Amino acid sequence: MRRIHHLLADEGYTIRGVQKLLASEKAATRSPRSSAEAFTAIRDALVKALEEDGG
Repeated sequence: MRRIHHLLADEGYTIRGVQKLLASEKAATRSPRSSAEAFTAIRDALVKALEEDGG
């Protein structure tokens, strides 16, 4: 709960942005891949979320 508050209040995420971030992190933990692939997937999800959010 504190992390969500931090992302919203301090990092400037929208509710939808936080939802997408958490979903991408959950998806990254489901499939076994290398760290580089996981970070790339998270980065891509964040970029997409920012684009959809107008950022």
